[in-house]
Amino acid sequence: PLPAADATLHWRGDEPDDLLEATFYTDGSVLDGPTQLLARAGWAFVAVGHDGHVLAVASGVTPPWIRDIDGAEAWAILQALEHARPGSRFRSDSLWCIDAIHSGRRRATAAHMALARVFTRIFNAADDTPADAFVWMPAYCT
Repeated sequence: PLPAADATLHWRGDEPDDLLEATFYTDGSVLDGPTQLLARAGWAFVAVGHDGHVLAVASGVTPPWIRDIDGAEAWAILQALEHARPGSRFRSDSLWCIDAIHSGRRRATAAHMALARVFTRIFNAADDTPADAFVWMPAYCT
């Protein structure tokens, strides 16, 4: 099938009534390929409350201008931020994204950065969220 024309968001279960204060576990993925014509990018997050219970699960596809795994990972973080209350925390297995956030707005959104467009939105959504709320969660390690 053709790639999606727009980004999507689908809730697994009930959509929350309000923003969530939680730890958000995010992930992005690119399937198929090996060409851009065949590749499809998606994202997901799970919001876990302070008591350890799952509060919400969401997933979707990225906008068509995101075409790689780093972009899908960044889009997942953005989606989590857009549904998070202040005080929330974020875990990602993308060291590249976490490093970009820790490097600060100016560097992550510089004109030469391929994903400046999505990181501009991330920093706008993060507002006063401290960089240490974003933590790398290693995956696929030996």
